[in-house]
Amino acid sequence: ERLTGSEYIMDIYAFCANSGMFEFADGGSLDDAIFGGKDGGGWSSKERLVVSHQAASGVAAVHTTDSKTMAAISHTDISASQFVYLNKLGMFKLNDFNRARFILKDRETGKPCPFAVASNKGKFRAPEEYVKPHVETEKIDVFSLGNILYIILTETFPFEKLSEDDAQEEVRKGGRPHISKELLESTDPFLQALVKAINMCWRQDPKERSSATEVVDHLDKSLKKLGVAAKGER
Repeated sequence: ERLTGSEYIMDIYAFCANSGMFEFADGGSLDDAIFGGKDGGGWSSKERLVVSHQAASGVAAVHTTDSKTMAAISHTDISASQFVYLNKLGMFKLNDFNRARFILKDRETGKPCPFAVASNKGKFRAPEEYVKPHVETEKIDVFSLGNILYIILTETFPFEKLSEDDAQEEVRKGGRPHISKELLESTDPFLQALVKAINMCWRQDPKERSSATEVVDHLDKSLKKLGVAAKGER
C-alpha cells in the first residue's frame, strides 16, 4: 500500500506468488511511445524533460517506500518497457516488480545489506551487475534510469550496434552510450538539464552515483526554473 501510494507507481490491486493485478494502462509503454511510430516519440525538449522527471520519480518512489534516507526496495529491472502511460492522468508510471528485492538492514550497523541477483542479461544494467562475483545496491536502478533518460534524449537504445557481450564489457570498462556533440553542446536548457541527469546516473562507482531522489530533485528544480509542470504534459 505504501508503494502504490505514489502517483508514479502503478496501483496494485492484488498479487500472489507469480502474478498481479494492476490498474489499466491504456497508453502503451515508454518503449512503444518512442519506438512504436514512424516518427519516434516526436517530443519537444520540454516534453522529454517532463517524461524524464516522471520516470525518475517512479524509481525514487520505489527506493523511498519505507524511508527517505535508506532504500527499502530495489526494482532491479528498469527498462523502457516497464514505464506505462495512463491517458486519464497524462503521465507514465513504473510497473512490473517481479524481480524486485527487499533490502535488508544490518541490525548492528543499521546500514543496508547488499544483495545479488543471479541473472543479469541485457545492455541496460550497471557495471557492478556484469561482474562476478558481485554485490548490488539500489544504485543499480539509478544507472539503468540513466539509460532510460538516454533513450528519451536520443531515441536510440544504448549500445545499439554492439552485441550484448560487447556492450556489457564496454560498461564494465567505463564506456557509455554515445551522445552526439550537438546534444552535448546544446544551448537548450531542457536538453542541458537532461544531459546532466544522465551523467548523474552513469557514474561508474555506485557510491559516487547519485541517488534517484537526487536525480528527481535536479529535474524538479530544472522544470520549476523553466516554468513547466512536472506531470500531465507530453
